[in-house]
Amino acid sequence: MKKLFYPLILCAAAVAVLGCEKEPAKTTTYKLEVSPLALNFEATAAAAQTVTVTAENVEWEVITGEDADWVTVTPDEENSTITVSVTDNTAETERTAQIQVAPVANDSVEAQTVTIKQAAKDGESEPTDVTMKLSSNSAKLPGAGGQEVITVTFEGTDEKLPFTVTPDAECDWLTIDVNVETGEVTLGAALNDDTVSRSIMLTVAAENENIAPKKISVSQEAGATGKIELTVFFPLNFRWDETASKQAKVTLTGLTEFGARIENEDGTECEWAHVRQRPYGSDGTQFYVEVSADNNMTLVARKAYLVLEATAEGESATPVREEITQEAGKEGLSTLTGDVELPAFSDVKAYVTPYNDPEAMVTSPWAFTFMTEDLEYNVWGNYVGTGTLVRFTLQAPAIPFDEDEKNYSYTLQDGEYKGVVRVSEYGVKYEPFTFAQGDNGGINASAWIQKYENDVLTEAAPLFGTITTQNTGENSYIIKFNLTDDMGHTITGSWEGTLSELREQGMREPSDWDNDGSGVDDGFDDPVVDPEL
Repeated sequence: MKKLFYPLILCAAAVAVLGCEKEPAKTTTYKLEVSPLALNFEATAAAAQTVTVTAENVEWEVITGEDADWVTVTPDEENSTITVSVTDNTAETERTAQIQVAPVANDSVEAQTVTIKQAAKDGESEPTDVTMKLSSNSAKLPGAGGQEVITVTFEGTDEKLPFTVTPDAECDWLTIDVNVETGEVTLGAALNDDTVSRSIMLTVAAENENIAPKKISVSQEAGATGKIELTVFFPLNFRWDETASKQAKVTLTGLTEFGARIENEDGTECEWAHVRQRPYGSDGTQFYVEVSADNNMTLVARKAYLVLEATAEGESATPVREEITQEAGKEGLSTLTGDVELPAFSDVKAYVTPYNDPEAMVTSPWAFTFMTEDLEYNVWGNYVGTGTLVRFTLQAPAIPFDEDEKNYSYTLQDGEYKGVVRVSEYGVKYEPFTFAQGDNGGINASAWIQKYENDVLTEAAPLFGTITTQNTGENSYIIKFNLTDDMGHTITGSWEGTLSELREQGMREPSDWDNDGSGVDDGFDDPVVDPEL
């Protein structure tokens, strides 16, 4: 669509004001007329024709439809005229187009439509006394959604003539309902969930080609009061056994709150992926959302969508929809390519819970993480670098509590620890000298080995078998591995050294001593044991 804009030059004579009396306020009148409203051209060598524009206190522009590429429009601002010329019509059918002389930023007057008709090659236009009339040539729909009805009538006949209404361009937000019996065209739109308005031109065409078509300009105000922006740090693509959550940032503009949910492709609630949101900063405009996925126990990949929506009453925004994918589960969990002789580990951490059950005190879990030198755990919760990672939790006999020292003896008991099926039922306890053998719960729930290359996980396997420990001094051990995976590969080796780090976690005290947050005077100001290695 072409728009040619020409401001109306208004000249006003200066009026001298004498004395202190004020003149009465003058009422401003607006006017926009064109003449003639129809132009007829010969098929070839047609002379240009002129349309006269009469405008009073109105600026105007010329709008040509996409079907008028054979029409040339030349406005003359000094003389308020529009010169219209056409190319030769080489078709054997006549053709019709329209131009509009429309007001600029002025709702007091309506646009004027000029119909241009050109005869067919070697023929003349068939005359007709029937003309199409519209109750309005424009429709303005509210941003919240609504309808407007425009009536189409035909002068010069009592018949109910068939007609069509079609958009000049692709349009998925406007509904058009045509009732030929009544001549009513119902235009409707749902909420415009954007912060800008939208518009489209419609063509109303009678089945009788001799009746000139008409144009309807349809617009809808912006309906959204705010905006939701999502910044994804890492694609929401999960391995089948990935348990770590992935974080994204949400920024609100013009909104006070939002909601996050996950839905399946068909819009139903997703049960295998989860999301939680938390504020970031203090101004109430920034948040984090964390997405996690359950292990995929099927052999089919799956997909869902993270959906962010405005939730406060009276607020609206375009919903944000981000894809979440998860690979298919595996029949054999191991992806090792052969037997593994464990390398030298440079970073060995242990997290110990003195006891979990004050009543039974059956075991004290020691969660170990073994990493080689060029592998590390970053702030985003991912392992990066190149190297080997081994994780497991040994269920040691409950650590005794020293009543005199008011503290625990943080020493792992020597012995052979055997892999057993992971305990998942609440209330069921591990036996001492066991560990949760590898399963589909992944590396955060059971014993696993993982290999990384340039931040990419290349091989992984669940671990079965035995792990033997021997204490050789304060926080120092010999740990031997005699393990296999579920594909028959062996994972063997040993480590001897001093723990890089020992942390106390999940502590439950038998009673209250001192108040460093743990209730026990363990010589530290927080529940972290630092062996001062």
